[in-house]
Amino acid sequence: MDKALTIMTENKVNVAPVEKWGKWIGLLDMIDITHQALQVFSTSLSGNITSEIQTVHQFNMLTLEDQNIYNKSQRNPLVTIPYSSSFREVIQQFRTGLHRIVVLNEAGRHWRLFRQIEAVSQVLKNPKFFLREKADATLQDLGFCKQIYAVSASTRTIDAFQMLLDNGTTSVAVVNDYWQLVGVISASDIKWLRGFRVSLLRQPLTAFLAQSRLKEGLPTNHTVTSTCATTLIEVCQALVDQNVSFSYMIDEHWRPIGVVTLTGVLNQVNLEG
Repeated sequence: MDKALTIMTENKVNVAPVEKWGKWIGLLDMIDITHQALQVFSTSLSGNITSEIQTVHQFNMLTLEDQNIYNKSQRNPLVTIPYSSSFREVIQQFRTGLHRIVVLNEAGRHWRLFRQIEAVSQVLKNPKFFLREKADATLQDLGFCKQIYAVSASTRTIDAFQMLLDNGTTSVAVVNDYWQLVGVISASDIKWLRGFRVSLLRQPLTAFLAQSRLKEGLPTNHTVTSTCATTLIEVCQALVDQNVSFSYMIDEHWRPIGVVTLTGVLNQVNLEG
């Protein structure tokens, strides 16, 4: 498990194919790893340092074949589509909530992963055609301003990861006592548990975000934000430029009031002509 997580982190990917005998048999993503990590670590955090180290070693030595943890994520199951598929067919697949699709080559073999953000990049090449009048519509006009899940910055990190899984989301907003956005925790943040840093799970989110973002050279509250007045084409461009899958909407006081995801954007694409 540690090797798989290291490979994904070093290559800056959140999903990787699982291969057996030269054939892709599944996809492993950060949600899959988060599920497994919480199962292993949830009982060890109340023990002594020796038992904690033993648990980390146990997690690191898990094999994908023994645990069969891949393909559990509903965002990135092994779903295939022929190379000859139309863009319309691709969009329809992504609208179901899939984040990636495995493209088959002409011989019917697994060729590559096609991501939601690549589809949005294509939309930006001709936004007036794909989005029509919605391109210049505001996020408020399109109904993106709505209640979202949020967690207090004082929450234990392991509890925040559990909330993320329980709510079936890939990210959750982190707020202070005044409900102001101070950061975001996502499934990809599980990579910071590599090695023997499991103690980060018992720390509050403020400490976890400070340490993890410092390693990335980013401020603690780093996230792509937008407002009710942001247009759809503007948020699309921001998501593609920053290579991220969501943008949290904030009001004038930095309180989160909605979230725009790549799935939400692709639901706005016109498929009629």
